[in-house]
Amino acid sequence: MMAGRSADVDWSDILAPGERLYWTGRPVYGARTWQLVGHEPVWYAAFGAGIAIMWISVPFIPADGSFGAWEAAWVYGAVTLCFVLYAYYMISTRAYVLGSLDYAVTDRRAIVCRHGRDPLLRRRRYFVSCPLHPEWSFPIVKLWPLEAVQVGSALSGEAVQPLGWGLIHPGWPVLLGRLTVPVLFENIPDAGAVRDILVTAARNAGP
Repeated sequence: MMAGRSADVDWSDILAPGERLYWTGRPVYGARTWQLVGHEPVWYAAFGAGIAIMWISVPFIPADGSFGAWEAAWVYGAVTLCFVLYAYYMISTRAYVLGSLDYAVTDRRAIVCRHGRDPLLRRRRYFVSCPLHPEWSFPIVKLWPLEAVQVGSALSGEAVQPLGWGLIHPGWPVLLGRLTVPVLFENIPDAGAVRDILVTAARNAGP
């Protein structure tokens, strides 16, 4: 299905006959460069502290040693560049992922729509569809700064590839998705209310 990123998704061509749409949304935070999420501040603070410690040590390096201040400047400069490039990768990946997601709840399933490109660089929409079941509790996941609702799980972090970074981004805690990848409605402002909608829809959907 070809589509560009737009302000709203036309869900009518996605729903099955008779399927009713209850709620739609998208991440309201994290799609912009400066909107740090999750564990990102910890990573960047660690990068900054490491860079500062390296450069502060330069005046204390013996001038007559085999590894002098000049050599240290080259090594520290290279390490600093690596830190900066990796921080840029984290920021750009997180902004891209959170800026390409849309969510929906119907009377049958929870849907994550991921905008991306196929191997021919054509714009596409990829979907992760989680059927509703009355025994699923739709837990609230405590992320920062906003909560998320888990609507299912996937065995692969590449669920919405081929191009892009799936549902995972560097703002997630390191251990989140260690065994299976949680399918989340992430960074929505009304996680509790959306969970209530999911629970009610799942109860009415039956087994």
